[in-house]
Amino acid sequence: MFNDEILFETKDKRIVVKETRFQGEPVRILLVNEVGESAVFYDEGRKSELVFDYLKEFAKVFEVRPDLKNTLLLGGAGFTFPRHITERYKDVHMDVCEIDPLMIDLAKKFFFLENYDPATHGEIIVDDALKYIKRCKKKYDAVFHDAYTENIIEEDLLSESGIRAVKKVMSKKGVYVINMISAFTGKDSLRGIMARAMLREHFKNVSWYPANESIAQNKPQNSILVASDGEIGPIRGPEFVTK
Repeated sequence: MFNDEILFETKDKRIVVKETRFQGEPVRILLVNEVGESAVFYDEGRKSELVFDYLKEFAKVFEVRPDLKNTLLLGGAGFTFPRHITERYKDVHMDVCEIDPLMIDLAKKFFFLENYDPATHGEIIVDDALKYIKRCKKKYDAVFHDAYTENIIEEDLLSESGIRAVKKVMSKKGVYVINMISAFTGKDSLRGIMARAMLREHFKNVSWYPANESIAQNKPQNSILVASDGEIGPIRGPEFVTK
């Protein structure tokens, strides 16, 4: 028998960190209004493993594009993805933009962020994602968009002006990778279809595919949008990619 243990909660219980089971395995999870924002295996030896399927798909981008070195994550939450990438790829630098200082504090206390060094891993920026993008002077080989409030994505970054701003901070063949909660067919697919269409206006190559292909295509789910003026590469087999 495994009983959930609450490690942290705000007074209004909007933000909760607890130890529970996810797909049968013990994890520590960060919830915002009962929506999972981050999760980590807390057993020794597994602390840098990724729990969520969509983050595993994010990570595959580095396998097909090993040239990606200077990168940016929009929306840090528990910082599990940047920790995983910078531990696995020692030559990758990942800046993280997170609007909520509490998330950074929770990541340090409960999600093993203690040793994220600006020189060797990346800079932690406390700011609104679009505001940071607009003032940013750096060039990134990849921008990962995971800025959500519960299940609502930061849509300004997918607007005409938002995509233009993101593209300005990307290198010539840089990659824009987005966690998009959307169905692929039916009434719940509009958000993903519109985002893909907007990206096609600005990038030569755009792919859209599910993070977990076992989920029915008419169900809202984590899906991955990848856009680039360079070659994206075979992140998924052609049966899973909508071009």
